[in-house]
Amino acid sequence: MTRRFALTASLIAISVAFAGCTKTPADAADGASPGAAASGGAETAKVAPVHCPAKVRTAARPAGAPVDDVVGVRPGLTYDEAANLVQCEDRTLAVEPTTTGFQIETYGQRLRQGFNAKPKAPEMSSQEILKKMQDDAMARGSNRLVDPMKPGEQTFYVSTIGPPGQDRVIGVWREQWFAEGRNPPLATVTDALAKKYGTPSLQDGEFVYWLFDPMGRQMGRDAPALNGCRGKIGSTSNNFSLSPDCGLSVAARIVPLKTNPDLARSLELGIADQAKGYAAIEQTEKALAAADVQRRAGEVKRANQTADAPKL
Repeated sequence: MTRRFALTASLIAISVAFAGCTKTPADAADGASPGAAASGGAETAKVAPVHCPAKVRTAARPAGAPVDDVVGVRPGLTYDEAANLVQCEDRTLAVEPTTTGFQIETYGQRLRQGFNAKPKAPEMSSQEILKKMQDDAMARGSNRLVDPMKPGEQTFYVSTIGPPGQDRVIGVWREQWFAEGRNPPLATVTDALAKKYGTPSLQDGEFVYWLFDPMGRQMGRDAPALNGCRGKIGSTSNNFSLSPDCGLSVAARIVPLKTNPDLARSLELGIADQAKGYAAIEQTEKALAAADVQRRAGEVKRANQTADAPKL
């Protein structure tokens, strides 16, 4: 079975769609979605205040477990812990809760289902805003390629799930563009990734993968499940699916500089624990359903005591 999430927007404007369970990985790959689910509410409240250095009370990953974080942000952290870590990593980023989320039945509950962190928009005069709008329109009209980020910038997308007050990270994506004139050699980036995450399961052109089964055992390049698991976790959040048959999944993409392909322009990095994320969504659905049953039972009990009797 596969839980498929179709992210149809960029890292900055995320839209996550829950399309139910599919019978085979092939069904998930071709976009099948046999089982519509009701749309879930997304929390738009502000995140907690920032305190640096960030304090993380969630237990550390077990000794010997695969490395599962991007600059400290990892699956299992609370929403506020992750947001605090991101803002302490880069105070120039603005953290904004996502306005859409997993399409599950929430029974009226409003869930925080993740956040984006992108460079804060500069203050502009009305004339500057108008000029930017005109430039953007001309770029679209002429199909001129406009880079989504500037050298030296970084963005994050963090996906979370859980009942209100219990939301925890299930995936994190970061895109980093190296500062102009400080682009590292491709080999330096590859070595840094290997130093942190270990020997890759697979390297395919610009992409590097570290894939594990639900028991925490790393997959080799000949593992039968390798291609299925790497197809569900991309280096950006535009490709995000979860399967109970896949464990921790790390995907990196090293993009070369156009003017010198031996140097790196940017690094994209995505991490999700697929089996635990899949289970967290199921647990959230069950918890919300149980809470709604309790709510309705309480209303009936109170109605028996205070409601008006019908006049016949």
